Amino acid sequence: FFFICCPTIDCLIEELMSGQRVFRLFGRTLPENKQVWFGLSRIYGIGRSRAMQICGQLGINPESKVSQLPMDMSVRMRRIIDNDYVTQHHLKQKMGQDITKKIEIKSYQGTRHLLGLPVRGQRTRTNRKTQKKLAPARAGALGYFHLFERAQQQDKKTINKKRRK
Repeated sequence: FFFICCPTIDCLIEELMSGQRVFRLFGRTLPENKQVWFGLSRIYGIGRSRAMQICGQLGINPESKVSQLPMDMSVRMRRIIDNDYVTQHHLKQKMGQDITKKIEIKSYQGTRHLLGLPVRGQRTRTNRKTQKKLAPARAGALGYFHLFERAQQQDKKTINKKRRK
């Protein structure tokens, strides 16, 4: 039953039955026809420079294709990435904790996050709308949506009080 319902497993079974090798790391299938550094950069938290560092630690040519790697290489890659780098949901969780900490200590950046305004000094005269649209999604993804929602409600109350005066 589980094999029928899960599309990722269906794809995996199809690939295995067709005789193709599947190189997976952290829930990501690395494209077989791409270079190793590009495949590694598909993992959240690993960019080009970190991918090059990982290839250097493993003694792999970053320009070689993923299809040329031996299958035991995935275990070695996973071990290095787990031990040396913060990636995937751990990175998102850490970012959310950092933002929550800024909110709790009431720093300038924390209040900007709460109000859904640009944080790093961007102008708000014309470009505030984009940040206002993206702020709820970012708050939900990083885990501080409950704080964000409460601040938005308080902000609406103060605006309404000002209008009444």
